Amino acid sequence: MLVTQSLLAVEFDSTRFDQALKSLETNINCASCKKEHVHLIKKAKMNERAIELKFLNILESGPSTNRLLEYTTPASIQKVEDFMKEHHDGLCHAYQKTNVDPTVVTALMYMETLFGSDAIPWFGAMDSIVSLAALEDEKFASHVIEVLTPKMKIYKRYRENPTKWNNYDWNARAKWIAADWKKHLQAYLLIADLQRWPKQKVLDMKSSWAGAIGYSQFMPATALPYIKEQKAIDFWQWPDSFLLTSMYLQDEGFSNDTQKALEAYNSPKWYRDTILHLSHIMRHKHPDFCLPKKTT
Repeated sequence: MLVTQSLLAVEFDSTRFDQALKSLETNINCASCKKEHVHLIKKAKMNERAIELKFLNILESGPSTNRLLEYTTPASIQKVEDFMKEHHDGLCHAYQKTNVDPTVVTALMYMETLFGSDAIPWFGAMDSIVSLAALEDEKFASHVIEVLTPKMKIYKRYRENPTKWNNYDWNARAKWIAADWKKHLQAYLLIADLQRWPKQKVLDMKSSWAGAIGYSQFMPATALPYIKEQKAIDFWQWPDSFLLTSMYLQDEGFSNDTQKALEAYNSPKWYRDTILHLSHIMRHKHPDFCLPKKTT
């Protein structure tokens, strides 16, 4: 169950966060990262929403509505169809490079960002990634756990078995989150180096609350291998995003097992089923999309 931001609004101690940033900058262990980018860690602003959501999403029960119906309304289908027509060349270029069905890529992009809709809240990538990596500081992590504990009762899974969650090792969860997002922070700084981003772009790059960047919504550690193979990538341009997504799905075995490749992208079954359903509709309406024109 996703809960509204107003219900879960929290405030963490900024002084403890600043102290955690000093420790994080010292312990980042990224010899290949430019020092000028590493020093930007201390300029990150705390994303309290990211900390709250990542810490407590283990208590979520999944969507409370039928997402398949939500994403396959006549208006949604028309929006997806119009997008395919508008971005025909970029989608087909990615298809020619990877042989990944462009209708699947289109449906996935719609699921991830509603085609870049302003209705989705965007955050600063540096802020989000650093905020979660900062949980490696034990004092800050303990403070976060203390603040969030009263919020757990909002979740159905907690209410069904409070004893289980009261005995849950939240400190271990903090360490797991911190270790994972520290890898993403290292990758993000390396991407910034490879792409020769100025310092302000490193700070201004927008992302999801978790730090997923661009229309492809790649976490930095996922994106990094592809940046090494490309000279210039703009995560917030559609042609580059089509190619990134298609290459990833290709590498995950799309041609052999589409479901498995999509699961690697995002695991919920309803997510995969909705993408494939939208793709089926688009392929039925446009069976020759990106295919060579038949000659008579």
